[in-house]
Amino acid sequence: ITSIGSYSFEFFDNLTEVSLPESLKTIGENAFDYCEKLTSVTLPYNLEEIKREAFNNTGLTNIIFPNSVKAIGAYAFARTSLSSVNIPDSVERLERNAFRSETLQYVHIGSGVEVIDGNPFGRCVSLTSFDLSSDSKFTIKDDCIMDGTKLIAYPMGKIRDSYTVPSYVTERGDYA
Repeated sequence: ITSIGSYSFEFFDNLTEVSLPESLKTIGENAFDYCEKLTSVTLPYNLEEIKREAFNNTGLTNIIFPNSVKAIGAYAFARTSLSSVNIPDSVERLERNAFRSETLQYVHIGSGVEVIDGNPFGRCVSLTSFDLSSDSKFTIKDDCIMDGTKLIAYPMGKIRDSYTVPSYVTERGDYA
């Protein structure tokens, strides 16, 4: 098996853990969406792509990405119970709201990320800072992920009543 098709296990109410074959390259859209009791997934070492909403609305509390993953789709891990995420250097693309979760507190972004399509950390109200690899193309300035003077993401956990966009920001990215 090299791919799990879209919606393959959506709404499998009693699914609690998944161990995927080493031959797997792609997890399709909504593959495990709304498997709310799913708390454990072992991702295979050859996995390259996790598509949109693949693990949306699951009970995942921990995820370890293999160094083969290149892309994480929109809402792929949204509405989970993850508290921390370590995005490996192999990941090249992160899409909007990929990790949208009220429980997420810590994020490390590896050096391979070249494209951040929208804010992957939208509505992460417990997230107060980001950590980037020292050789990342992005930078951290005043707790924000920046691409030059473009604001990519701000840690929602820092916002209380208001937020003033710093004067050095010339462009605000989608969903920032």
